[in-house]
Amino acid sequence: MLDTADLLFELGTEELPPKALKNMAQKLLENVCKALDELEIGYQSKQFYASPRRLSFVIEQLQTTQKDKLIDKEGPFIDKAYDADGKPTKAALGFAKSCGVSFDELSTIEHSKGTRLFYQVAQKGQKTKEIIADIIDNALKKLPIPKMMRWGDEEYQFVRPVHWAVLLLDDELVDASFYGCKTSHISYGHRFHAPEAIHINNASEYVDKLEAAHVLVDWQVRKDKVVTSAKALAEKHQANAVLNDDLVEEVTAIVEYPHALLCDFDQRFLRVPQEALISAMEEHQKCFALVDDNNKMINHFITMSNIASLNPQTVIKGNNKVMAARLSDAAFFYDTDVKKPLETYVEKLKVVTFQKELGSVFDRTARIALLAQAIAKVIGADEMLAHRAGYLSKADLMTDMVYEFTDLQGIIGKYYAKAHGEDDAVCQAIEEQYWPKYAGDKLPQSKIAQALAIAEKVDTLVGIFGIGQKPTGDKDPFALRRAAIGVLRILKEHHLAISLSSLIELSINTFQAGQLSAQADLKDSLKQFFIDRLKVIYKEEGVAGEIFEAVKAVDHADVADFDARVNALLAFKSHAACERLAQSNKRVANILAKNTINDVKDVLSIDQSLLQEVAEINLFEALHSVESKLSALISDKKYQEALLILSTLDEPIAEFFEHVMVIAEDEKIKNNRLAILQKIAYLFRQVADLSAL
Repeated sequence: MLDTADLLFELGTEELPPKALKNMAQKLLENVCKALDELEIGYQSKQFYASPRRLSFVIEQLQTTQKDKLIDKEGPFIDKAYDADGKPTKAALGFAKSCGVSFDELSTIEHSKGTRLFYQVAQKGQKTKEIIADIIDNALKKLPIPKMMRWGDEEYQFVRPVHWAVLLLDDELVDASFYGCKTSHISYGHRFHAPEAIHINNASEYVDKLEAAHVLVDWQVRKDKVVTSAKALAEKHQANAVLNDDLVEEVTAIVEYPHALLCDFDQRFLRVPQEALISAMEEHQKCFALVDDNNKMINHFITMSNIASLNPQTVIKGNNKVMAARLSDAAFFYDTDVKKPLETYVEKLKVVTFQKELGSVFDRTARIALLAQAIAKVIGADEMLAHRAGYLSKADLMTDMVYEFTDLQGIIGKYYAKAHGEDDAVCQAIEEQYWPKYAGDKLPQSKIAQALAIAEKVDTLVGIFGIGQKPTGDKDPFALRRAAIGVLRILKEHHLAISLSSLIELSINTFQAGQLSAQADLKDSLKQFFIDRLKVIYKEEGVAGEIFEAVKAVDHADVADFDARVNALLAFKSHAACERLAQSNKRVANILAKNTINDVKDVLSIDQSLLQEVAEINLFEALHSVESKLSALISDKKYQEALLILSTLDEPIAEFFEHVMVIAEDEKIKNNRLAILQKIAYLFRQVADLSAL
């Protein structure tokens, strides 16, 4: 059994970029472990660590020596290994030399193409101590760093200047150098609370020694302290902290030993939309807003200090002062913007290009308004309010507030529309047009908001596809995949009865003649794009691919109809007859295909007088009975009930296949029996193609 030791590596630097810190630490460990795996050096567990001034990791029970291994070497084919006199050729002797042995020590190995010279070389494993520094150095060079730095007179480049390095195997120092810093046992704690050197004896004491020096180097521990201390302080003042996870992660990357402090601001700022105040706090000051139990903002906030000040009021006072300046800017933008009705900003959209072939944002707004109106008509919403919401949908892009806080587009439009008396449904739709913003996000609620949100996304999809710029690979600059998934979720989860084909057609009609240069296969390619995204949605929901394909294979009115069929099939999967019916439908499909009868829409007529066997007579009668009940259920989209009715065909179909020869010698009887099979396929495809299961 190979000896093991715990490996500790720490690279001490100037303050690292917060938004990149966690990813760099994780990638560093990932790169190192990938190299260890390739070299077949085993280990028990691994853990990355990171704080503003360090990247580090511990790998426990790392093998101290690489495993010995046998390497198979193959030489020339046997007919090339000997000359005409039966003596070894230069090629054969050269192969023996490369293996470090004489020609007589070589053996042979059989291949399909012939026999080759062969030798197994024993390669002794290297000591981990001798290669680990190079592994780490290569891992550091592969880090995702967008911008490198040089410092002093050195030629080294890294994301920030490097000041120290620790590399230990248990308590043994591994002699190496990283960015000009020789490795040692010396690390450093908190810049202010514990600036003196810390001697790290071995990897096992690393985390505890740093905590004693006011550095919580474990990312999750530090993050938990940020969250729990913010929540505790908020609860102490009968409030709730707004803990945006992205901000929590960023704050975790900024502080080494977090201390929550309660700060406040002037109540007069609360007249400004709270989303703008929260955005200013989060984006510019990295502070947590506080709200009451009704989710209304109060005039306090929490800052996460990196020092345990002996005079916290000084820190609080400084934060209050800086925050007041930030909120004053937001208040100024709001007060200036809101003086004018939202519609006065619409004209200004003419100077903003959406896409050079698709015109300005003003042109896009006009299209969205028309499309939202058309969608509203189909889904039963107020057409004029939908048009008004579309007309005002992008106006807030020209306000000072959105220019400063770009993440508030739509939200600010809602507030400004409300301030000047627009209908509440219009105001809400302006905000909700961008929903869902990400996977799992909330959906627009009112029919008007749904019409606008769909229109906003479909206009982009049709426009960009229409000029031939559909996404390729990882490139999706207009976020078309996200837009398509947003449309599909709204249609599916709100059960909106409007087809994808209709949406695409309605959108195309809002563009100017000739504007969509790649219109030839636009409808088909875009519809396929939607279907591909729909498959992704169902896959993420855990729906088997065969269920999706079974529904996709048949005619469906719209996404809501598609979803109803999927749910019916999911419920039917547990039915005792489902598997047998799937096999029967597969057999039916195969026989029809072999006899070139594929189109079940044009059902062949069954001649009752040609029915001979009891089993085919019984099946015919069962089909007639089912068909009479099926029509109403399909019209009402009661697909689950329809499948239960169809399940009564299980036994008659099984009996038919057991006792009846479909491909009879008599052509008329054969065709009549094929017509029976076609009727089976036709009836089942009213719901789904069970042969796909």
